[in-house]
Amino acid sequence: MTKDKIIKDERIIKIKEIVDKYQISPTTMAHIIGISLPTYYRYMNGSTVPQSQNTRNVIDNIIEQYNYKAK
Repeated sequence: MTKDKIIKDERIIKIKEIVDKYQISPTTMAHIIGISLPTYYRYMNGSTVPQSQNTRNVIDNIIEQYNYKAK
């Protein structure tokens, strides 16, 4: 049995919520963030977290935009 990894980055938890709420495909969200699909899946399953400041900024902007839309 495999053990689920805990996601340690709040950004990724928020991105997961956005993906679920707006039914965005993994391919589309990976493209929006500007990362490869395998990297996206590594983020989503908790294997790794965004290391690049640029990637973190892009994710923060996405979260901000979708939170604005949700209001």
